[in-house]
Amino acid sequence: MNMVWGGPLHLDERSSIGPEFIRLVVEVFELLSRANISDLFPVLAPFDLQGIESKMMKLFMWFDQVFESVIAGRMKENDKVKNKDFLQFLLELKRRGDEGNTPCLSIDEIKALFMIQDTLFGALETSSTMV
Repeated sequence: MNMVWGGPLHLDERSSIGPEFIRLVVEVFELLSRANISDLFPVLAPFDLQGIESKMMKLFMWFDQVFESVIAGRMKENDKVKNKDFLQFLLELKRRGDEGNTPCLSIDEIKALFMIQDTLFGALETSSTMV
């Protein structure tokens, strides 16, 4: 998970979030690969007959809370960081945007960048393959 946001979680966060994080990533992949009747018959999509959409929303809300806590912690430690990583770079862009120098990058946009496949799932797959 260090590869996802560029630094280790604190010890108490690591023990509670790490295994749950990996389990939920696997669950997201399982839901994405499951056949969905709404894909075949779009008129049924609002009914969510198989419950796939509601399960995905719950999973993404959990990821959102984790990313929010990591970002909030990094914003507090902003001055203490010696080496800049991907998250620090994004937070610096946000800070510059808040000062009015460049277009603003919001916290939601930063979290969205963590949810894209190449950043989140690609980092986990690469590290598990190397081990």
